[in-house]
Amino acid sequence: MLNRFWAAFGAASRSARRPVILPRWPALWPALLAGLGGCGPPAERPDCFKPAGPEAYEHRPLPPFTTIEVFDNVHVVLAADGAPFGVDLTAGRNLLAEINTDVRPADQPGQYKLVVENRNRCNWVRDQTRPITVVVHLPDSAAHRRLTVLHRGEELITTASPGTRLDTLFLLSTNIGDADLDLASTYLWLGTYEYGDIRLRGRTRDLVCTASGIGQLRAEHLVCRHAYVHGYRDAELHVRATDILGIELFGSGNGYWYGQAAAAYYRVHGKGQVLKGGD
Repeated sequence: MLNRFWAAFGAASRSARRPVILPRWPALWPALLAGLGGCGPPAERPDCFKPAGPEAYEHRPLPPFTTIEVFDNVHVVLAADGAPFGVDLTAGRNLLAEINTDVRPADQPGQYKLVVENRNRCNWVRDQTRPITVVVHLPDSAAHRRLTVLHRGEELITTASPGTRLDTLFLLSTNIGDADLDLASTYLWLGTYEYGDIRLRGRTRDLVCTASGIGQLRAEHLVCRHAYVHGYRDAELHVRATDILGIELFGSGNGYWYGQAAAAYYRVHGKGQVLKGGD
C-alpha cells in the first residue's frame, strides 16, 4: 500500500510540475517516514529523494568476459556487432553513476564475468516508464562465440538485431525477468527456474531446455534441427524441430509441438499433456 501511495504521489507531482506537498493527514506521516527508513543506512537515505533526471548516455569500455550476470531492473541488450568489449548505458542522468558494470573473476579459473546491477536506492518511487538500458557489445571473435547469461533480474534481456550471432549460448533465468532473443546459433542451452518467459526466434542446430518454474518457453518460431525439452511444475513449452524432437513432462504444464519432426519422442510423468500447437 505504501509503495502504491508513493508511486501515485510522485507521478502526480511530476505531471503537474509543482512542488511536492506532504499530505495533510498526520496519521500517515509515521508510515511515510518508516518507508523512507527502509531505503538503507542513514547515509544513503537522501537517495530516496533523488529524481532520475533527464535521459543521458554513457559508454564504458570493458576488459574481455565470457559471462554476463544481470540483477535488478536493468534492460540488457546483447549486440554481437564486432565492436570491442564495452557497454552503452541509457538512463536518467542522476542514476548513471550507480549502474554497476564491473568485470569480475568468474567461478571458472581464468574466466571473467560482467555484472550488471542497479545500485540506486528507492527505485520504486521513480518513473518506471523510462527503463535503464545497457547495451553489451561483443566482439566478432571465435574466442567469444560462447556466452553464458545468468538472468537474476526483473527486466528484459533482448538482442540488438535479428540473427544475432552467438555460436553457443547458455542462458539461466532465476527471477521474473523475461528473455526475447533472435539468434543465429549452433547450441542453445536454457534453464528457467522461476517466473520468467523465454522467447526465441532465428535458427539453431541444437536446443536443450529445462523449465522448472511457471514461465513459458516460446520457441515455435525458432528454426531448429534437434530439440530436447523438459518441463517441471507449471512450465509451458512451445517448440519445433525438423529432425529430432524430444518432450518430457514431469509437472502439470503442457508441451506443444509445431511442424513435423522426422523423429519425435514424448514422455509424460505428471498431469501435463503433449499437444499439437500448429504447423
